[in-house]
Amino acid sequence: DIGGGGSKSSTLSNAKQSKPFMSVIRRARVNQEGKSPFAEYEVSCSLRVLSRKVETERVVRWSVWKRYSEFESLDKAMRADFGWQIEAKAKNFPSKNSFTFSKLSVDFVEKRRAELDTYWQAMLSVDRIADFSKSHHCSSDLRAFLEVAGHVNSSSEQQSEGGEQPGGRQSGRTAAAANASAARRRKMSARPSSMRKGAPGRRSSAAGSDSRSPPPQRDRGQESLDTSARPQGDQPQQSQQPPAASASVPEEVKPFLKMLKMGIPRPAVEMKMGMAGVDPGLLDQYGDGDGGGGGGGG
Repeated sequence: DIGGGGSKSSTLSNAKQSKPFMSVIRRARVNQEGKSPFAEYEVSCSLRVLSRKVETERVVRWSVWKRYSEFESLDKAMRADFGWQIEAKAKNFPSKNSFTFSKLSVDFVEKRRAELDTYWQAMLSVDRIADFSKSHHCSSDLRAFLEVAGHVNSSSEQQSEGGEQPGGRQSGRTAAAANASAARRRKMSARPSSMRKGAPGRRSSAAGSDSRSPPPQRDRGQESLDTSARPQGDQPQQSQQPPAASASVPEEVKPFLKMLKMGIPRPAVEMKMGMAGVDPGLLDQYGDGDGGGGGGGG
């Protein structure tokens, strides 16, 4: 690298941004990566990006390396667009012809860098030619030459992630809000998907824990098959008790049996039993068979 523009570089980096756009051609170098070496020049840029938020001010800085032929093509395009304004401010573009044997010598490359920077400052003084905040005012050729859109967009993406751009100033409240937002995004991305709000896995697991499945019901046909398959000896035997003997006659029936023995007609006894609230059918169950109305004739 040829550091002839070091002083201008420090002035651009440290000075307060007084204009929306500032630029210098601060260094030159010989590029030997291709088949034939060539000289190229670093264009250092500083653009103040106006934000809708009053609390935020951002300055984007970047550099591009360009060859002399690229500067020459840009000059022709801008003279065609701005005409007399370029002629009035930047009359002469650095000459291509030289009286030196080597165009890659340190002295010649540094001399051309200084001439290009003088031309560059005069060209940028044209009104609104570098007003990149309003695309219909600025030179579209100059904007493409400096790759403005790509560097500004890249800076905006980095700022949205919570990082502060070099040279940019943020208020304490804005920086704290940006850092808090970035921390929340990192925390949410680190949580398992099953723990996030509205995750399907969590809903399904909760539903599974609350639901209670009913006990399995046996088919009646299966029960009948199981019953028929039992051995005969395993069948539960029903206890058959003989009818109660006369010794176990209820107390409320005994008076009416006695009345039958005394010869009172059975219909009269049954009527009295109904009046007393006793079932007349009990006479058949507890009667001895010989008192059921035999004395009705006497």
